[in-house]
Amino acid sequence: MGTVAQNAVVAGLAAVAALSGTAFAGGSLVFRGLDINTGSTVPMASTPNSTSARTSFLSALTEGFAVNDVESVPLGSSPSVLQFGSGLSATVSGARFSIRDTPLVSAHGVVGPRFVYTEADEAQTLMSLVFNAPVTALGFWHTDATDWFGTAGIPQFLAQVRLPSGDFGSINLTTTATNTIRDGSTGFFGIVTPFAFTEFRVFRQAGGGNTDAVGFDGFIAVPTPGAAGLALVGLASMARRRR
Repeated sequence: MGTVAQNAVVAGLAAVAALSGTAFAGGSLVFRGLDINTGSTVPMASTPNSTSARTSFLSALTEGFAVNDVESVPLGSSPSVLQFGSGLSATVSGARFSIRDTPLVSAHGVVGPRFVYTEADEAQTLMSLVFNAPVTALGFWHTDATDWFGTAGIPQFLAQVRLPSGDFGSINLTTTATNTIRDGSTGFFGIVTPFAFTEFRVFRQAGGGNTDAVGFDGFIAVPTPGAAGLALVGLASMARRRR
């Protein structure tokens, strides 16, 4: 169960248009997949929809990419720095932030046991990523997001990228109604932009009352060509996976 979607985020606040294929004009490609957890344990045994979204995201990249799977990030509750190699890094923070290596409230790691854990109230930033150099693509796994099964009217989380205008462009983190998402569900979100950006966040809108816990893992970033050193590594590793 779940969905896979590809959309365009037009370069304007919260403007969204559908796409076919991988071409786009005037905006950014977004890849989203979600697998609903119908069992009672995490992690899920299989995540075909989110894995497909990740594969499509990687296939859309034309520059080299770098990965941080959180496994080398120290455990703790302070904002942390994700190192992507060759000088590229991102400060990651959020509401009730911590780096964990055991599941909590069904949020969990995907690549390995270690993951970014956040828990937000209404109208609060769940996760913020601030890069030290411009990037043109970002992808990551998320777990236990907007799991409001059986409760109608709870809004989606917003994935927001800082546009050249200074505003945030917004799109729903998933394409699935929140009242159908169960505890411990796993998703992937990826964005490829025609402009460079240094700031990205996941924002919880008002509505729902209780706090909402989420796990984030397996971050993928594409530096601008000037941030260098990563292109051959990223594309070579992707080519190996396709063989």
